[in-house]
Amino acid sequence: MQEAMLALEALGYSKRELAKVEKTLNKNKYDSVDEAVKAGLQLVVS
Repeated sequence: MQEAMLALEALGYSKRELAKVEKTLNKNKYDSVDEAVKAGLQLVVS
C-alpha cells in the first residue's frame, strides 16, 4: 500500500487528500499496486 501512496503523492496530490484516500485503501485488499493506485485515483476524483 505504501507504493500506491507514494505514486499518488508523486502525481501531486496533497497530504490532506492522501490521508482520506489512505484510510479507505487500508480497509480494502488489492492484488497489485496498480489496482490500489487506480482505486486511489477514483477516490480522489470523486
